[in-house]
Amino acid sequence: MNDKSHDTRVWMALMKDVLWHSRGWHQREQMQAYMHNAIYLAVDLAQPADLQQLVLEWPHPSTGDITKIAYTRDDANGVADRQATVSVGKYLTRHFPTLRDNIIRDIAARYVMGTFKFVHTMREMLEVIERGPNSCMGKTADNFRCNGLHPYEAYDPEHGWHMAVYVEADGRYTGRALCNADTFVRTYRASDSTYSSEDDRMRVWLEEQGYQKVSSWEGQRLKYIAVSNNDCGFLAPYLDGAYQGVIVSSGSLLICDEDDGDAEYECSNQNGDASEVNRRSCEDCGDRVSEDDGYWVNRDEATLVCSSCCDDHYVHAYGRNSEQYYIHSNDAVCVGDEYYHENYISDNGIVVLEDGEYCDIDDAVYIESNGEHYRDDDERICYTVDGEHELKDNCVLLENDEYCLTDDAWQCEHSGDWYANSDCDPVTTACGKSIHEDYADEYETQAELFVEQPVVWTPHERGPVEATTKEGE
Repeated sequence: MNDKSHDTRVWMALMKDVLWHSRGWHQREQMQAYMHNAIYLAVDLAQPADLQQLVLEWPHPSTGDITKIAYTRDDANGVADRQATVSVGKYLTRHFPTLRDNIIRDIAARYVMGTFKFVHTMREMLEVIERGPNSCMGKTADNFRCNGLHPYEAYDPEHGWHMAVYVEADGRYTGRALCNADTFVRTYRASDSTYSSEDDRMRVWLEEQGYQKVSSWEGQRLKYIAVSNNDCGFLAPYLDGAYQGVIVSSGSLLICDEDDGDAEYECSNQNGDASEVNRRSCEDCGDRVSEDDGYWVNRDEATLVCSSCCDDHYVHAYGRNSEQYYIHSNDAVCVGDEYYHENYISDNGIVVLEDGEYCDIDDAVYIESNGEHYRDDDERICYTVDGEHELKDNCVLLENDEYCLTDDAWQCEHSGDWYANSDCDPVTTACGKSIHEDYADEYETQAELFVEQPVVWTPHERGPVEATTKEGE
């Protein structure tokens, strides 16, 4: 009880005293019955929506049925001595709107009319199974393929098995839970449907007895009872809970995770039989693995590996003929978000770049001059006047700012500009220079300034005298 709930109880006591002295009918109700204990349990956990109205109604156990609450709606009904009756859960829901449904259910489950008890013999357990709440095991022995035995007989008390039972006043079994030591996996409550629901009454009672709900029977043992007319050869009940595997060990059946490498059978059938666990060894680590839980790898899918090895060493990749299958990560290359077998990259439109990286062929260009692929956004690549991709290092920039392969261009010795061979041919000047034709006239004018004259010999000189005169003089 916290401080707030303590204060609420104090106010309830004060209101009760005021109503005792102010309303005769309320004094009568207080004298006839005490306030239902479920109200105090709820007050300790949450505040009522209207405390004054709650006390005025004086909710108390219904006569002869503690599962119901009787209360007086208002003063008029109080004077007339008329009380309404409703279930504990419904009443708490109306007055405690902040209280969670599961808490209300647990409080209501405390107020029942029957009897809880434990049974510890196989005879008693079979009687409850056959006469109690419906389930896949809730049938007589002749409904199973077990030589006239009931699969439930595997839950032999010698291995700690017993049962919690709820017995109605008329002797009907309407609740049960299989137990081992101080644990249980699930509860059953009789209903009109084919199968039973969980029994909140039973769960609350078991927890009050110190029992704990667990997710499976892992680690517990079943009695090994041989039979001849089913496939597994022994009695196999349907195992409730997360794990349904068993290992034949030391004359008994050890319950385990069916995905455990040592599990031999899975008790998930409703006919008293068990299915053999189909297992093989992982080709990588050697651990036992179910064929249903492992991964078949390589193109022929003939190699089985466990999920751990597959996660650590394999990738789902595109291989031969663009087929997808698991391959070892050592044989895979990653391009974008996909994996590819390195031996079949061409089957999948992947190329190797000049730097050894891989790229989708749609994102690459081929440089024929050096026989290599490059990414299409590589800054070293240019587009030539001939409509080809080339390396800039193998090209020159023409006078019109286009690129051309160096071997397919020539340079004007006058301007220094480059021209494509396919665009024009150079003009050779008198002095042997290669120039663009735009500059040819300039070189012809310069050539006319000088002409070659004949050699003139004079008698006073030993050798020829070269006379050069201007034309026309």
